[in-house]
Amino acid sequence: MKYKNYLSLRTACLIAGALTASIVFVAPVLQADISGELVSELDCVVQPSIVADLGVAVPGVIKKIHFDRADYVSKGTLLAELDSELELASLALARHLSQVTTALELRQLNADFGSRTLNRNQTLYEKASISKQTLDQVQTESQVAKLQVKQERENQILAKLEADRAQAALSRRQVVSPIEGAITERYKSIGEYVSDEPVFQIAQLDPLRIEVAVALDHLD
Repeated sequence: MKYKNYLSLRTACLIAGALTASIVFVAPVLQADISGELVSELDCVVQPSIVADLGVAVPGVIKKIHFDRADYVSKGTLLAELDSELELASLALARHLSQVTTALELRQLNADFGSRTLNRNQTLYEKASISKQTLDQVQTESQVAKLQVKQERENQILAKLEADRAQAALSRRQVVSPIEGAITERYKSIGEYVSDEPVFQIAQLDPLRIEVAVALDHLD
């Protein structure tokens, strides 16, 4: 089956799919060339390839809505947000702690001093200027300082993981489009409480599923 005016077909069906909220739409298609015969008008049934109801993972009160019905959005677009002051504060704190290096620098400075002190005391011990007990104490303090540096580096890793966790908690309070498409319904408004009900319905229009109705006498 070959269409003489494919652009007219696709344009008509895209417009139909973008405007419909009932998901199925019958649109006229002009100038279709079927089996060498020009047919003035055919009907096509248009369906989005994906229709999804979008909500949030946790209950809360809607604070911001960025898009409305009939808006076309890209994949990953932030559509709406719940009230998230606590989550934002937790994220800011976690990010700050993950970037603070003062404690690590202090531990590293102490470990470097301990290494130098150990080297000097080993030389004194070889000259019998200090006792074995004193050398053992210096060795222990130097090893403790090195372990404290390791511990502080592990704390930094944990702080970065906590920042990631705080970001994930914030993301659960946002409605983000998983596909590119048109918003066919907006169920909620700013200030409304939501739990497990959808906030938007979105339809993916590229590709569309199109069925064209053709009379049998037009087919080979």
